[in-house]
Parts: sequence; structure tokens; C-alpha cells
Amino acid sequence: MIKKNNKCLSYVILVIIFIISNNIVLSQSGWINQSIGTRNYVAINFINETTGFIFGTDGTILRSTDKGNNWNVFINYNFGNPVKTGIAVNENLFCVIIGPSVPLFFGTVYTSTNAGMNWLPGSDIQPIGFGFIWLRGITFIDDNTGYVCGNDYGNIGPSFYVDGIIYKTTNSGVNWFQSSRGQGVDYYDICFNNIQTGYCAWSSVLKTTDEGSSWIYYGEVNAVTFSITPSFNDTMYMCGDSGKVYRSVNGAADWVKYYTPADDTLKKIFFVNSKTGYAAGDGGTIIKTTNAGVNWSLQTSNTTRKLNSICFLNKDTGFAVGDSGVVLRTTTGGLTYIHGNTNLELVFFTLYQNYPNPFNPETIISYQLAVRGFTLLKIFDTSGKEVATLVNGTQNAGTHEYKFSAEDLPSGLYFYTLSVDGKFFDTRLMILIK
Repeated sequence: MIKKNNKCLSYVILVIIFIISNNIVLSQSGWINQSIGTRNYVAINFINETTGFIFGTDGTILRSTDKGNNWNVFINYNFGNPVKTGIAVNENLFCVIIGPSVPLFFGTVYTSTNAGMNWLPGSDIQPIGFGFIWLRGITFIDDNTGYVCGNDYGNIGPSFYVDGIIYKTTNSGVNWFQSSRGQGVDYYDICFNNIQTGYCAWSSVLKTTDEGSSWIYYGEVNAVTFSITPSFNDTMYMCGDSGKVYRSVNGAADWVKYYTPADDTLKKIFFVNSKTGYAAGDGGTIIKTTNAGVNWSLQTSNTTRKLNSICFLNKDTGFAVGDSGVVLRTTTGGLTYIHGNTNLELVFFTLYQNYPNPFNPETIISYQLAVRGFTLLKIFDTSGKEVATLVNGTQNAGTHEYKFSAEDLPSGLYFYTLSVDGKFFDTRLMILIK
């Protein structure tokens, strides 16, 4: 056993020496930390391609008018209780959710219709008994129509109740009326495709097709999910505990669980288009998919702080915000720079984690090539011995996948490596269990 471990260590050292001696890989993170103050940031969104807003728990709202290159304090308002999340609808309309705490025993929505100069609490969101409201998710379809979700829990006489609630406004957050109430549930996020069709998520998914007049239970994942996306041609996603992502291809009726390289809780998921998406969460975790959620790669964020929100302007430019003043920005889709011998070039090669993992005896290995190149995809055991060559030749740019069968191999740990034209090299671990 010691002999095998020594051989494995020798192999890893040889890989490192190879990389350094060829002066190929000196990487720099594709996520740059802009570090604004020390407050906790809970939400970010853009109202157009140039103007965006970041919401802090202390009531501070930052604004950028140059695609997120620079951020300045736009509003600093004392709400008396922590801001849990917020949204900018347009230049004048802002809504924030205030969390429950003593002496305020129920959360509410504060709205400003004059660019943050004045704020008023929305009316009519009240507990039904002796309890309090905890609101978590908020979305607006247009300047007038919006929804919030959360739960109402407390006591009615001797009985304790927990109700999931959805409230709707049609006058820019001035008044709210109940759209749905369900017993024994707790809603975390809400989104709409259009004015008719929307979704609300927890361990079950609610769906409406009549502007929130009625909601039906549509899908069950038996796990807490914190964020849900609108659908792309009936395909949609949720994320939650332990780095798990869920995908539905039939408008939320059924869900498939996907394991990702992340172990931390994922707080927010965002899809740029039908194929490319990101999720962010605790421990500075950011993961990315380019094949509609089938495979996910772990990105380097250069922070271990909790990330609470992520959004993108386009496939390259995106932002993530979190605790202790963390504001991350990328203009490369989160990918890294690679220093070659003479030039600085963008690398868009990605080796994804195999799926399933652990596996028996077949698994799928996927990777993305930015340009046409000579590609090597090989399998090694823990002693460094090559056990299979899956790809050995020139391949075109794009996403490729290979079904690997380990029918003739014993159970154990294996490494698969990808190299492209000697300018990219990555290795991942997979587990064969028979």
C-alpha cells in the first residue's frame, strides 16, 4: 500500500514538473474580487445591460452604471432590521425584504417608488395567528406586478402551524394580497416565465398558469432547494443542499438530481441561456455547466466567503456577491487565463466531473474545447499506470463526451486526464465500485 502511494505521489510530482518545465500553465482566476466594504451583500441584479444594483443587509444599495466596472453607494437607509434580499425593477422602483427579529415579529416588504428617497412597508402581509412571517423570495414581472414567498408560522390557540405563503402585488408593492397558502411547507424562491406562468420552490414545486390565481403541486425532490430558474422550453433548474442541482425537462413535473463537484450549500442558480448556467453558495463555491446541467465544473473564486447571489449580463460578464464585502466579477465566463511562452491567451478548455461518480461499470466523461486541437484523454490507476486511452487525435471545438466502461477493471480510485495541444492539462478523480 505504501509502495502504491509513493508511486502515485511520484506521478503527481512528474505532472507538476511537466507543467512548470514547459512554461505552460500559470493561471489567474477568471473571477476578480472587487471587495467593497465589509458588509454582507445578499442580492444583485441588473435592470439593463449597463445599470445594476447590489443590496446589503445593512440597508446599503450600491449602483453601477458602467456594466459593473465600478460601484458606488446609491442608498443607505436604516430599515431597523436586516435586509434579507432585494430587487431593482427600474431606476425608481426598489423592493427589499426585511427579516423578522425583535421587536419586529414579522418580515415585510419595503418599497421605494422614487429611487430610494422614501420607503414604505407593504401592507396586508400578516400572520394568521400568534406568529410571524418569514419572507425569502421576490420577483417582479413588470413595473406593477410582483410576488414574494416564504412562510407563516406560530400558534393558533394550542395548535402550532407552519404555512407556506405566496403574496402578489399589482400596484408596485404598495399593497399585497395572498395568492397561495399551503400547510406544512416553506417556500424559498419564486420566478416567472411570463405574466401567466410561474414557479415557487422548496422540496416541492408549485406552478401557476393563471397569473397566480391558483397554484398546483407539480414536482417533488425531497430536499431543500433555495433557488429556481425560469424555464427554457420547459427545461428549468433548482439548487440546494450539499452542492446538488435538479433539472426538469417537462416544465417542473419531474426532476432529476445531478451531483456536482461542490459540497457546500448552493444559494443561487442562474442560466445565461439554455445550455450555460452557474450556481453559487457557501464557501465561495461557484460551479458552471455548458451542457444544460448534465455536467458541472468547479470554478476558482479566490474567496471562501459565503456567496448569496449570482447573475450574468451575457455569456462572459457576470457577478457574484456575498458576505464580508465580497463582490466578484468575471469577463471570461469564470474561466482562467493561461500564460503561454509568448502570448497571453484565454483558455476555454474544461474537463468536467464524470457522471455518475461513483460508477459501475460505465460512466460519462465530458469536456469542452474552445478550438480545434490534438486531444488526449487517458485513464490511470493510483500507481500512475495508464489503463486506457480514450481519445488520441485531433478534435473540433465544442463539447465532447465519452462513455467509459471499466468492466475489466477492479474496484478502486482512478484518474482521468485531458491535454490539448500541450497547452491545457487537467486531471480528475473517479471511483469505481463493483
